[in-house]
Amino acid sequence: MGVDTDGGMIVGEEMSKITLPDEADIRDWMYDNNLSHMSPWYDSGPENWTIGFSVNNVPVDKMDVKWLEDIKLKAEKFEKLTGTKARLIGMQNVY
Repeated sequence: MGVDTDGGMIVGEEMSKITLPDEADIRDWMYDNNLSHMSPWYDSGPENWTIGFSVNNVPVDKMDVKWLEDIKLKAEKFEKLTGTKARLIGMQNVY
């Protein structure tokens, strides 16, 4: 067993800035809504995750209108699900 890392971009927000219904089991709710998470450190709890929709990593010269529209659609969907405006966040994921 070891600590692994990867990273990428996610359209979403930090869990501390999101209010979810009390009855929501976060892992099931995320799975049901096709959401991903990134963890800032090994074995962090969901309260420390950043959650949202994964974004494909593309070279800067490939960031076209279609790619940007995908991000905007994911941001709108995230806001509808959580009531929180999404950000495009690049970060490491430690697991």
